Amino acid sequence: SDWVRFEGSGNINSGEINNLGGRVDFAQDMTNESSGFIRGRGLFVANSGWANEGIMAFSGTTDIIGNIDFFRLH
Repeated sequence: SDWVRFEGSGNINSGEINNLGGRVDFAQDMTNESSGFIRGRGLFVANSGWANEGIMAFSGTTDIIGNIDFFRLH
């Protein structure tokens, strides 16, 4: 399967991340901003955890590695 890894801290998504059965790996943290959209199936890794303000939608067999903090914006 395909694998992409992002090094460093302060990873921010304000667009779209699609995983079609591979592995998306963040060496540190990952923040999905309110305009961000993360979706697909496969393996999603954020070693220092996830902060989600946007949309995360998964299908099929999906594994999420790292603590996830969900924030609701008003």
